[in-house]
Amino acid sequence: MNAPPSWVPSQAVATHPSGNVKLNPRENYAGDDACRSCHQDRVDSFHGTAHYLTSALPDKDSILGSFSPDANILKTSNPDLFFRMERKDDGFFQTAVQGVTPYITSRTERFDLVIGSGDKGQTFLFWKGNLLFQLPVSFWKEVGWVNSPGYRDGTAYFDRPIIRRCLECHGSYFESQAPPPNRYSQTGFLVGMPRFDTFDVLRDVASRLEISDQKQQPKQQVDRAKDEV
Repeated sequence: MNAPPSWVPSQAVATHPSGNVKLNPRENYAGDDACRSCHQDRVDSFHGTAHYLTSALPDKDSILGSFSPDANILKTSNPDLFFRMERKDDGFFQTAVQGVTPYITSRTERFDLVIGSGDKGQTFLFWKGNLLFQLPVSFWKEVGWVNSPGYRDGTAYFDRPIIRRCLECHGSYFESQAPPPNRYSQTGFLVGMPRFDTFDVLRDVASRLEISDQKQQPKQQVDRAKDEV
């Protein structure tokens, strides 16, 4: 498999949209670098998978939708409502623009988290204080900007909460501070799923030990390998 994209950090520890990166407070988390010296090929291979790329911090490479003036507008079935995606010096934004002149209203929220590897599409999350919500516009690989899944076309809805179940497959170490169910600590979580298959690594170690008893089950081999790691 090809090497991971240049925008993928070896250990992405996320904070609030200020973009500051802090040390991971999870003391028992070793990170991929702990395995890299002996298993470089496995780490590099894993970093190119949809599993590892299932979420990311927003930047010009991780967001696959276009921000160019000819492609950054999503029109809706409501002629008085459209969405505009913008890249600015201080971040990436979605704006819902509704009404007719001179009675125009708008709401703008920041892209704070990118969800999805982009193999088929992506959706996007934003923070309001410690509350996490889904943005109304997502990206579909074969189409471009689209209404987020389950959103009714022609409406500007910014209130879908991101509950813990949503994050179980798209990140690590999100610390719930419920209630409400979409309240989280904004520090210490890891974007993507950075913990690659430990069982495969241990099995690889077992094979290097040249275990002679070929009748042993893989789990037994792994248990023996643990003593050597």
